[in-house]
Amino acid sequence: MAITSWIAQVSLSGDPDAVDELTAQQMLAQLVWTLRQEPRIGAVQLSIGGRTIVGPSGSPQVSLQFGSGYDPNGVPATTDLFALDEGRVVSGEMGALAPTLGPLGQEDSGYDLRSLGASLSGGRVAGVTATGTDLVVAPTEAPTGEVATVLSGALDLAAPHWDYRDRIWVLDRGNGRARIFQVVDGAAAEVTVPGLTGRRLTELIVSRDGSRLVAVVRTGKADRVLSVRVRHDASGAVVGFTAPQALPEPTDGTARIRDIAWRSPTTVSVLRDIITEGLSQVRTVSVDGAPGEITTGGTTTLRGRIRTLVSTPVDLVEAYAVAGRSVFALTRPERSVPDLPPGLTSLTYVG
Repeated sequence: MAITSWIAQVSLSGDPDAVDELTAQQMLAQLVWTLRQEPRIGAVQLSIGGRTIVGPSGSPQVSLQFGSGYDPNGVPATTDLFALDEGRVVSGEMGALAPTLGPLGQEDSGYDLRSLGASLSGGRVAGVTATGTDLVVAPTEAPTGEVATVLSGALDLAAPHWDYRDRIWVLDRGNGRARIFQVVDGAAAEVTVPGLTGRRLTELIVSRDGSRLVAVVRTGKADRVLSVRVRHDASGAVVGFTAPQALPEPTDGTARIRDIAWRSPTTVSVLRDIITEGLSQVRTVSVDGAPGEITTGGTTTLRGRIRTLVSTPVDLVEAYAVAGRSVFALTRPERSVPDLPPGLTSLTYVG
């Protein structure tokens, strides 16, 4: 590969006739997404066995905007916030959250929830009941919509997370022996994830494209963050997992990991207590080893007992750290954010 006049020229060997047009466009989209991490590159030119692959415009030089349909953030995805207000599901912008129209947004819903996760479109939510034993799913836009119990009999469910195929991933922390469930089309099934299942996990999140799980493993000395790739077949169904990889996280001078959240499609922010009393640290790390990816976030030290990260992998959307009712802006630290109203909990973005 060579970079010439801001154009990355990628030449691959092999039989060009063996690559059909759809595959060629998918390869081109993947290269564009990967190479856009290098700020000097303005366009990509791909050839396979001497055959130049052209983009939709017919030009061999493809803009970095090509392939938006493959965006791992999911298309479309809302940037609204979701939360629980005295047990009711609310959504909207920070400081302007209003009850959703769905059954779980009603004052007399009959469901006592402690945490929730919203689908990428915001059209459905999954909520964990106050006992931590059941997971329910309901629409957000129809008051007469059905509330379905998709998982019951768990011991200690963590907050659920959605991927772009509307699959829900949820961790049952159990009694220190983790079980991981996937909900597809309203049916929950346990999946065995090597290196995660059976261990003492405190958090589990999934990338929006469904390609990666990231978990916090609690150990005797220091918590660790592990990343696992999710393997799919041609139809998109999950068929297995790779071995877990530990993310580069410091262990000296820090205590427990309190939360993790996606900061971009390939980075996560990790919230740790610092042994020095009264301080917390938010550090953003890469999950794929790509250099130069951590351009927003870096490491931030905050005063107070920070317990929650509220973040999204979408560019230019504010990330927050929450301590009780106090909210701190991570993307723009100089910004003053009003305290959360009494009774508002489980603040989150979609996914």
